[in-house]
Amino acid sequence: MTLCPDGPILVRGAARIVTGDGRAVARNRPTIALCRCGGSAIKPFCDGTHKVNGFTSDDPTPPSAREGGCGGICASEEPCDSLDKSPGPSPSAPG
Repeated sequence: MTLCPDGPILVRGAARIVTGDGRAVARNRPTIALCRCGGSAIKPFCDGTHKVNGFTSDDPTPPSAREGGCGGICASEEPCDSLDKSPGPSPSAPG
C-alpha cells in the first residue's frame, strides 16, 4: 500500500478489500486507488476528485511518491489531472 501525497491509497497485489460491514469489494485490476478525500463518486475507489476538492494529507511523503511513485492511478488508470469528473461506473464495477 502506498499513501499518495494529497491523494488516494494505492493497493497493489492480492490484498482483499472489504467494506465496513464485511462485504468484499470486487477488484478488476492488480493495482487500485482507494479514495481518502471523501469526494469520489465511485467510492471506495478514487475518481480524481482530490485534485479539485482541496484535499491535503498530513502523512509524510516518501521519496518514491514525490518522484511519481503514485503514478496518478485513479479509477481509470489515467493521470488524475486528465480525468473526467462525471460519476462514472458503479462501485461494484470499477473502471
